[in-house]
Amino acid sequence: MSKELKVGLFVIVLLALAAIMSMKFSKTGFGLDDTYSINLRAENAGTVIKNSPVLMSGVKVGYVDEIILNKDESGKIYVELKVLLYEEFKNVIRDGAFFRIKSSGFLGDQYIAVIPGKTMGKPLREI
Repeated sequence: MSKELKVGLFVIVLLALAAIMSMKFSKTGFGLDDTYSINLRAENAGTVIKNSPVLMSGVKVGYVDEIILNKDESGKIYVELKVLLYEEFKNVIRDGAFFRIKSSGFLGDQYIAVIPGKTMGKPLREI
């Protein structure tokens, strides 16, 4: 086997390993995780950006997929956040939960916090 072929195979194997590791350790999973979406409405999205985490008690339960600027019937402008929540938390996040934009870290990165409601309603997936 020639030296060029050996180097080519080595590079292909390394690229395949890098792709597998990226998918394994990615924060968003490249869209391969089972998720369901909910739409949140806010007056101001702050510095929340696409792929910002959604945390419940410090555990990542989803991420922001899309941020849209809209106008309602009265002409008032609002921000719609499309959030993807991981399917494995479908019975944890229930009707009555509050979603708040909060800051974390030294630089003030913002995320969406899920605060459980006082009552345990139906899982959001069923609503």
